Parts: sequence; C-alpha cells; structure tokens
Amino acid sequence: MRTALTTVMIAGLIFAAVSAPAAPRTRRVSVETKLKSIVIPEVDFVDARVEDVFEFVADASREYDNLSSKDSKGINIILNMTQADRDKTVTFKGKKFSVMQLVETLCTIGRLNYTVEGNFMMVTSRGVKAEGAAKVVRTYTMPMALLGDIKKEGAKEYFKSLGIVFPEGASARYIPATGKLIVVNTPRNAQLLDKIVLGLGGRRMR
Repeated sequence: MRTALTTVMIAGLIFAAVSAPAAPRTRRVSVETKLKSIVIPEVDFVDARVEDVFEFVADASREYDNLSSKDSKGINIILNMTQADRDKTVTFKGKKFSVMQLVETLCTIGRLNYTVEGNFMMVTSRGVKAEGAAKVVRTYTMPMALLGDIKKEGAKEYFKSLGIVFPEGASARYIPATGKLIVVNTPRNAQLLDKIVLGLGGRRMR
C-alpha cells in the first residue's frame, strides 16, 4: 500500500513525516454495466417459479460480480408483480448468460417489463403501474438482534405481523449477503414502515 512522504525543514533541521495510508475506496459500478458484464456460467430451470428464478439471478449476480467492492456486489432486483406472475413457471437452460440476457429472457417468457431505477432493477407485471398502484422502494439496515426473527419468518410475514399491509405487487426481502432489507410498498405504507423500523432500532438508507 502506498504512503505519502512529507519533508519539512525547520531551523535547518529536516523532518520526514509519513502520513497514514489512505483508506481503500469503495468501488461502485453502475447497474447498467453490471447487467451487461456479470456472466452466470450455466442455468437449468425446469418448471421453476418466476419469483424463484429472479431470486436465483440476484444471488448469482453477487456470486459472479468481479467488478464491485464487497459491500456493493451484485444487482438488487425488486419484484413489483402480481401473485399470478410470480407463480408462473419457466423452463429453459443455457450457458454463459449475462444478467441482462437472463432478465430479458425471463421478461419475454413471463410477459413482464423491467426498468433500472437508481441502484435497483425493477421488474413489473404489465399494467401494474395503473393509477393508485404506485410503489416506492425502501432500503433499511436492521439491528442484529432482530435478523434471526426476520430470516425465520420471512421479511414480508415479519412486517405483516407488525401491521404493515402488503397489497398486490408489494414485497419485502432481506439480503444476508449485504445485511440490507429491501421493501417495495405504497407511499402510505412505506411511511408507516419508516416509523416501525425506527422504533425497532433500524435505519433507513434510501
């Protein structure tokens, strides 16, 4: 690791001071770049639920992301889909798919749409963005003491038990690899969720 050397002359004496090593920079890569550059060696889906396949793609994107720093690996995929679309099944296999190719294949087979929004990819059912169905995305960090319960019950069921309503297309997902909780819900429900998470000792990141 390189360090900076500073030389100072005072009253004819020379002093050399070595500064502390600079902290390593977090390497962040755009979602668009990751979609095209991260390659998953092989996939083989047989009657697999669309929701489960997208979860596989998100997990695999972290495993095979050689571009990003450890704390920003992979792609966060948010599903704003009807239950019927989540439960559709797909069958296909192949080798050396980029994440973009996999997502486009899934969206074509499942008749879905996708957009890239900030640090997320949002996959939506066709027509879910009708008036009154708008969703927002929230990212939180949660206290370690609660993570066991969230993993055990599932993030969505955990917050349902605390009074949060999840209408059609809303979701909650805890990602162990990053320690983050990602929630998609209506603006009104998201405001209530903010208060609950704060009360539990969590922190909203976005």
